Amino acid sequence: MEKMQPGKPLSEAMKARLDNFRIFRALSFDSRKMGALTFNDFYNLVMGTKLVLTAAEKNRLGNQELDSLVRSCFLYLDSSKDGLLSPKDADKQGVINDFSRIQVMYERELRKGKAYSSNVETGPDFIVKTAKQFMDGKRNEIEASRQKITHANAYIYSYRVPLLYLEPEQEGTTILHLSDIHFKVEGKRNGQKIEFLNTLKDKIAKPDIVVVTGDFIEYKAEDLVKAAQQALAGLFEGALRFFVLGNHDFRNGAAELVAGAMEKAGYVNITNKHIAVDVKGKPFGITGVDDYKEGKPRVPEMPEESILIPNMLATHNLDAVDGSYPGCFDLVLTGHTHLGEKDFILFDGYDVLKLFGIYKSINNQKDEWGLASQRTIFHITSGLGTHTTRFNATPEGVSLITLAKG
Repeated sequence: MEKMQPGKPLSEAMKARLDNFRIFRALSFDSRKMGALTFNDFYNLVMGTKLVLTAAEKNRLGNQELDSLVRSCFLYLDSSKDGLLSPKDADKQGVINDFSRIQVMYERELRKGKAYSSNVETGPDFIVKTAKQFMDGKRNEIEASRQKITHANAYIYSYRVPLLYLEPEQEGTTILHLSDIHFKVEGKRNGQKIEFLNTLKDKIAKPDIVVVTGDFIEYKAEDLVKAAQQALAGLFEGALRFFVLGNHDFRNGAAELVAGAMEKAGYVNITNKHIAVDVKGKPFGITGVDDYKEGKPRVPEMPEESILIPNMLATHNLDAVDGSYPGCFDLVLTGHTHLGEKDFILFDGYDVLKLFGIYKSINNQKDEWGLASQRTIFHITSGLGTHTTRFNATPEGVSLITLAKG
């Protein structure tokens, strides 16, 4: 695969120059009108102005060395390490100017155990409005792309999802996301679920990536019957396939056996791990985090270079992702709630989940899609399994996500 190149080491003189850099002066290069600069925007700023490098310095460097130096400058300025330069990144010398005090919607500022997102302060500030409009537009674009195909008594939900750091070569990359299958030894619906998996290849083309975000079983390891294992093993062989466990997979000491069965079926266990894989000739970050309730969730170490590539995080319960998490994740895939399967007419199904501590809703998300920042997108899939008949809730299914540059 293509190796991620580290940036050129910065001299003390360059660091001193960057320490006096005022981020608000750069926002005229915000090409997407999002209240922040991507690396490409910053690169255009460097090449089009003298705010970072003089014309003589740029002319003296070769293209590769110049690219490496600009990358290092960007990463040095990006104090929040979210792959964006925004008012969240205070001046390196510690001086916080007026623009740096502005809280952008969903700013990653809260400690562990708190919501990833926070409300926008009311006021006329154009940066706050710009960021909010950008995120609202992105969410609306994803929701408008939603289509569904009936398949084996469930659905295939498809979406087009724009990612900021997707390479042009990676346009059209597809991710199949499954969760909450809840196989049972004597489950009446096991046959339907197995048929769904076995015949999915007849409905959609082979995806580039397959991700399963836990709850393979209902009660015990024996629930993952041989036919179920075979169906999962045969699901789009040749694709990049990954999994994490859910809270049900820990029942009756089943976690090790379930994980072993999935590894034998050809899936990579990414629990509390970060890896970079090759997707259409370019690096793509994959991170997994253990279950929030039953596991030991931990964000793995990520190399600094990974900040500027597409990054996906998979975990069973969105509660695992809070304000302590890196802001460089583009797409967070989760399940667990079945999107409110007990959504009765007289009360909200999510209230039941919260009452019994099944879902704390740290991020206040009930819908399929939510944005935590200009970069980070959350997705909750409805899942393939169910405990009871669903009322007024999204029917079970899987998510087919097509990635786009944006």
